[in-house]
Amino acid sequence: AVLDTPLTIPALLARAVADHGDRIYAVTPTGRVTYGQAEQRSAELARWLLALGVGKGTRVGLFFANGIEWIIWWLAASRIGAVAVPLSTMYRPAELAKVVRLADVGLLVAPAQVLDIDVAARLEAAFPGLADQRADRLSLPVAPFLRRIALTSGAGVAWASRCADDTDDDTDDGDDRVGADVLASAEAEVSAADLAIMVHTSGSTADPKGVLHTHGTLVRQTSTWPAAIR
Repeated sequence: AVLDTPLTIPALLARAVADHGDRIYAVTPTGRVTYGQAEQRSAELARWLLALGVGKGTRVGLFFANGIEWIIWWLAASRIGAVAVPLSTMYRPAELAKVVRLADVGLLVAPAQVLDIDVAARLEAAFPGLADQRADRLSLPVAPFLRRIALTSGAGVAWASRCADDTDDDTDDGDDRVGADVLASAEAEVSAADLAIMVHTSGSTADPKGVLHTHGTLVRQTSTWPAAIR
């Protein structure tokens, strides 16, 4: 089924929705989502990312617990060719700052609360001087490429952009997103050779190493799983 589909995440998602859009895509202890719902929700976020200036090659840090929200944001970034950089919720402030710097993260996305972690407090501890910054013009020597931090739910801090999920009608303003036609054009520009994700090793004797995988690598590897499971 994958052979006649471009080896990219957006193409694979589109194929999955066409084949079984109403079927369950993921189940977690706190919820579930169908393929169609994942496509719709990630499309809204991808359009918001594009309006923000995120595009092919942009490093997008994702600081989320395992769950549907992480999946949706990963799909959103992947659909437009951005490089998703998962950030472990186990990182202490110094570790978080180090990985964000080493990965050249340009946008960091997180909820206001992760498990028992106050994310705003964790980020202020990781990035000295953040508390005095403005959301639209971050300038941090410790993370020189970090231009924006977006929180998906309200922390009420001046340095964070507000990005609500699609269930919050008060703040999820369609004017903050590009059109669906722009998203479609962006997805068409993503190729199998484009980078998709950077996963950091846990190096105990040196700095974490960012291992990069392309869209083609991810699609080729995961396409064999159904047959293997059967």
